Amino acid sequence: MEGIVAEIAINYTKILTMDSNIVAISNLQLLDRDVTNYRYYDERLGQSLYCYNFEIGFNHSVSEAKIAQIFGEVLSEHSDCPNQPTFALDRTTVDGKFYRVFLYVNDPRQIFEKRSKIFEQILGKWDAAKLGS
Repeated sequence: MEGIVAEIAINYTKILTMDSNIVAISNLQLLDRDVTNYRYYDERLGQSLYCYNFEIGFNHSVSEAKIAQIFGEVLSEHSDCPNQPTFALDRTTVDGKFYRVFLYVNDPRQIFEKRSKIFEQILGKWDAAKLGS
């Protein structure tokens, strides 16, 4: 489950999910789960940020150079982030190439909107590149 901690009580923690639902999870259940805190202090900016990362996979039909161009174009459109979003090749398999996108935001609620928008833009450009090749 992914979300933003909305409330912590003695017996439960409430999580705001990507689809704007509030889910209550018992604190005993949380003890059995991996919890990742994406918040960190950026010394260069002198403020706390959230660095969220997610994976996007592609089959081998589009070249690495074209994929890099697509990422560059899309991520440069998100200059409103405190740090420019970045990407890196994470792994390759027989089925495709998998890239990790690093998204930096001030407010964790921005992650939901930005992630979806970046995903849509990259996949749209990827589809256009496939049609053009």
